[in-house]
Amino acid sequence: MVVSAVLARLTEADGTPLFIVKGGVTMYLRFGARARFSKDYDAVFRRELDCLEDVLAEAPSHPVGPFIVRPLGKPEPIGPTGALRQTLDIRYGPTQRGWGKVQLETSRAEGRSVVPEVVEWLRPIPDLSVFGFETQDSIPCMPMTYQIAQKIHVCTEILEHKENGRFHDLLDLQLLAELVEDDDWTAVRDACEEIFAGRGKHAWPPSITLYPEWPVGYTKEAVDNEFPVTDIDTAKANVEAMIARITAA
Repeated sequence: MVVSAVLARLTEADGTPLFIVKGGVTMYLRFGARARFSKDYDAVFRRELDCLEDVLAEAPSHPVGPFIVRPLGKPEPIGPTGALRQTLDIRYGPTQRGWGKVQLETSRAEGRSVVPEVVEWLRPIPDLSVFGFETQDSIPCMPMTYQIAQKIHVCTEILEHKENGRFHDLLDLQLLAELVEDDDWTAVRDACEEIFAGRGKHAWPPSITLYPEWPVGYTKEAVDNEFPVTDIDTAKANVEAMIARITAA
């Protein structure tokens, strides 16, 4: 949560956050221990990505208790995705001894997913105050609607020359479905239609393709995370039902 706290303090002059957390960290903030473990730290950067280095250079001026976060090296492109990866070095105490390193992956904003009125502010888990540090502010996160849309898109995309390995998104989507209230499905549909149209890779509504590695990979992920649905066919049916409900909203 130290990195989240620092990123939340990097803002525009009017206080609008520059980083919107998404991915595994947001899943953990929503579901706690029920979320699958993810080593990735993903965020949307609201400015052009060529400004990322200059913005992260300000991170050490926003300490969290005895912790300081600073960038190591320069941002590196992540394949053909247009996203950037930046190593962050976490330092602790008056001598600033090394505490750990985090790989921050940043992407461009998509559509309305990061406009201030739809960003969700989630409480940190744990709040650093339990360790005797200052109470941490809420963390700006990708809205649930767009997180669902992006996960449906990425796990249904047909890739050239390789299999889609995103079977774990079926687990995440089943969890996220629990949060959708009856009057939220229309907003989820709007987000899905916007993401699919904006990316222009395949049409909404999509179908789910099961690849050879998915049954074993999904079951292992579900068992390791004590998720009740351990069978890939049941997971596929659950997410297909979710897509149908979104489409019908």
